[in-house]
Amino acid sequence: MLLTKKELLAKLMEAKGAKPITIVSKTTPKLLKKHRDSGEPCPYSNVSKVSRTNGMMNFDYEKAVNRQLVREGKEDNFEAVERKWGKHITRGIIEHKGKYYLQLKVQNAIESVYLQNDERVEIDKGYLPKQSTKQGVKKEVIVRDYSLDNISSIKIGGESYDIV
Repeated sequence: MLLTKKELLAKLMEAKGAKPITIVSKTTPKLLKKHRDSGEPCPYSNVSKVSRTNGMMNFDYEKAVNRQLVREGKEDNFEAVERKWGKHITRGIIEHKGKYYLQLKVQNAIESVYLQNDERVEIDKGYLPKQSTKQGVKKEVIVRDYSLDNISSIKIGGESYDIV
């Protein structure tokens, strides 16, 4: 089935409770100007990343981190801080400057492919920034915000949709 971005937003906003979903997205990855170890200038340009990811939408971030702390035998004392950008419209949808984003707790990054000028390329990880966390867990609760403009397909509630 086909959905417009407006129909996708409506479908995501009507979803109640935590829901498993799978998305295919195309984003522009942040690359370091110089290699983290060697200092060599970044040889990549015009790079995009196509990912197939499954996870949970409409989840409670603070509770998810505290559950992970308990699984690791630690005290469940994590308190989430306010977002630096955007405003939650629902637990899973963020609005920022007139654009909408899906907040996803990543369960499984199924596949990621980097493209340079639409040709597959292997990116040296030294040019990718390290992610930092203040969760205090060994197994990080990974949260990503995806612009609805970058989602090309979604599977939700057993139904698959291509976004136009």
